[in-house]
Amino acid sequence: MVQYTATGSGSVFCSPPEEAPATAAKERGRMFAATHGDRVKVHYIVTLEDGTEVDTSLGGPPVEFVIGDGEFLAGFEEALVGMKPGQTKATVVTPDKAYGPYQESLVLRLPRDRFPAHVNLEVGRNLEITAENDVTIAATVIEISDSMVTLDANHPLAGKPLSVEIRLIELG
Repeated sequence: MVQYTATGSGSVFCSPPEEAPATAAKERGRMFAATHGDRVKVHYIVTLEDGTEVDTSLGGPPVEFVIGDGEFLAGFEEALVGMKPGQTKATVVTPDKAYGPYQESLVLRLPRDRFPAHVNLEVGRNLEITAENDVTIAATVIEISDSMVTLDANHPLAGKPLSVEIRLIELG
């Protein structure tokens, strides 16, 4: 609803309705493409090369964040730049823009007797270990022998390209 105000000179000016700021932002979103610093709402699906789904926003509300704040993977945020609301984009995020390369130096072989007896060691189990400098490291048990336990402290998606499908729902 548009409201009109008459002035003493006889001319009439439109004054925007109460919901104008939100409407203006939506209109801006339809006209402009997303860029760094924009608040966006998106839906997405992330899969591995073999099609295995590793993350999705579908089934819930759109995810809202500011492009460039680092809340999401760099490659994910970069893919949004230039998109307009309603657009869908499929892209591959390379490891350097996702969880980084797989690093052999993060595969640790530790003597089995360094683990407390109550810790149930089994391949695939995720553990938190404390390094000598009191830093806590998340790691996955990848091999167990009678005398050694091999842990992998890489992120499970390190070294893997990620297929991402993004739909920009709202900009502004």
